[in-house]
Amino acid sequence: MVGARTYFQNRLPPGELARILDARERFFLENVSDMDETVEAIQAHCQEHGLTSRVSRQPYVPALSARDLLLLAPTWLNVMAATLWSASILGAPQADLTVILRSNSLLEICYRQPPAGA
Repeated sequence: MVGARTYFQNRLPPGELARILDARERFFLENVSDMDETVEAIQAHCQEHGLTSRVSRQPYVPALSARDLLLLAPTWLNVMAATLWSASILGAPQADLTVILRSNSLLEICYRQPPAGA
């Protein structure tokens, strides 16, 4: 499997982001000067092409989360929490494209893989 390409927003010519999005491959976008504007442009592109999108904030070095704290709880509580967490993920609607905010200037763009045989 080939790794994801990395593009630098400050080096992209006008219209290049749309061309990259049309390739529908996972990529990173670095040196993003205005995160809100860029995410809005990506979401507008998706909407124009009939795709759904969602935004997720997942820094590479996340702070201690409630899930991490649950790992310190007794085993029976962990089992209950894991069951609820799994149910919430399975029930969530799948988006065609996910924009992951990795830092103040780095985005990761991931496309949902089509089902096998499709």
